[in-house]
Amino acid sequence: MTEIVQKQIQDAQKLNQTTNEFLNLMNKEFSLNLSSADFEKFQTISFDELKTEFSKYVTEQLKNKLNLPDKEKLYQVFKDVYLYHIDTLRVKHIDEMEYLRDKV
Repeated sequence: MTEIVQKQIQDAQKLNQTTNEFLNLMNKEFSLNLSSADFEKFQTISFDELKTEFSKYVTEQLKNKLNLPDKEKLYQVFKDVYLYHIDTLRVKHIDEMEYLRDKV
């Protein structure tokens, strides 16, 4: 999970996203339900610090969700993460094919 979060942070830096935009995206994609206190805490730190702090937070949140007896919620978490990464790969593939078409 840490690697996934760190990769997302690297992508956010490449896209020149603000910390606020990044946190909103992560909150939505991982269904974290960040509290306003946590949101403000993460919003004030740099991307380099986010790599460790936010990774720990996401891992802890997912552990808490995995400990829940509700299998439907667990399924939804895995589905959301899986679909997000499949969609990212799909968009990357489409962009690469468009670039190849333009090049040819």
